[in-house]
Amino acid sequence: MLDYLIADSYVVPNHSTHHYAERIARLPDSYLPNDQSRQVATAASRASYGLPDKAVVLCSFCQIQKITPTVFALWMEVLRARPLCVLWLFNASPVAIENLRAQAERQGVASERLVFAARVNSHADHLARYVVADIAVDTFPYGSHTTAADALWVGCPLVGLSGEGFASRVSGSLLRAAGVPDLIASTPEAYRDLLLELSANGAHRSALRHQLKSSRESSVLFDAKRFTRAYEACITHMHERRLTGLAPSDIQVRWIDGEPRVTP
Repeated sequence: MLDYLIADSYVVPNHSTHHYAERIARLPDSYLPNDQSRQVATAASRASYGLPDKAVVLCSFCQIQKITPTVFALWMEVLRARPLCVLWLFNASPVAIENLRAQAERQGVASERLVFAARVNSHADHLARYVVADIAVDTFPYGSHTTAADALWVGCPLVGLSGEGFASRVSGSLLRAAGVPDLIASTPEAYRDLLLELSANGAHRSALRHQLKSSRESSVLFDAKRFTRAYEACITHMHERRLTGLAPSDIQVRWIDGEPRVTP
């Protein structure tokens, strides 16, 4: 058994601590490390990506196996209500593409409204796709992790769906650290309604994109030095407990007077 689980107060709230065998070490911002080194290539035209020029593009570049029937049905609800929306998914096997398109048809959505992103040469080229996407959509119950950070770095608003488990709360942790907690939904219905509102409100989407892009250099989400200092304080405290013969215990790192400190 491991001694500690690195977390934060959102991915493992206090009321969930008893579900874990490990002691919980909570960092002050988000537990997921990120930095400012991501390079974004120049985006191509929508047509070159196989997207309609006037569409509202919802994207999910997660691994295809994370798409559950429940979340897919929510996406289809949005597409039925918003005829200009298309869903842009990561490249998949021919069988997976055929099955997803057939399922869309069964739920009243034309199969051509599902677009599958081709493989690209670099991560920078992949990130450029978020420039032309309008909204990134979360999966559930295993939500967005690195894909969420990628979208937020480029400035693409992400709608997150948080549950009770760690894996379903990571996107919420990132959204809080990025300064847009209003994009976290706590129920499937709230998630659908938020997507419906954003897909119909171009001004809101533009404001969110401007906020994310203008604040990313100062965002705690992408401050690698800040993360490192907090993480080092956490690890140092663990090591000091071990040296003095103390058993592992829950840890909370907080910023106090500009310094990361472990507090009860």
